[in-house]
Amino acid sequence: MLPNAEETTAIAYHAETPGQSAPQAILLAVAPAGTPQWSSTLLEETLLDTLDLAHVRAVDIEALSGVGQFLPALAFPLNRDGETASTDFSRLGVRD
Repeated sequence: MLPNAEETTAIAYHAETPGQSAPQAILLAVAPAGTPQWSSTLLEETLLDTLDLAHVRAVDIEALSGVGQFLPALAFPLNRDGETASTDFSRLGVRD
């Protein structure tokens, strides 16, 4: 739920040369359940957590030599404690 019917937003993009490519990802952050609105502290914590996870998930080209045929892949986090956003496919049911 947005706090106002209209919000002013902005985005900035800096390109060094015409050879630059567009970003390959976008971060969509959702406020935790029970949080009526974003605070600057909550947004900062979300961004810092995202950067930490990006560093953990980063791999070099040598590490991908045996699994390159499986990439790109999708990753769906599951947090059973409800401390962060996650995806729980078990709630969808199973079809035979």
